[in-house]
Amino acid sequence: MRRLKLLWHDRSGRFSALKAVVLAGTFIPGIWLAVQWSSGDLGARPVTEVIHGTGQWAVRLLLLCLLVSPLRRLFA
Repeated sequence: MRRLKLLWHDRSGRFSALKAVVLAGTFIPGIWLAVQWSSGDLGARPVTEVIHGTGQWAVRLLLLCLLVSPLRRLFA
């Protein structure tokens, strides 16, 4: 029977703390925007602010992902 591959496991199927922390970290921007929305800190147009906020975080995460390969070559 095939084992279920979970996102926080490494290639050998063992738990990876680094992958778990990175996965949990990707939820932080959404949680932060939800907290701002619920407290009314997003201004008069909260939907627009959430759309802009998610776009900004998407660009930041994309740049971070693209930075991994050069750093790996540099520090390998």
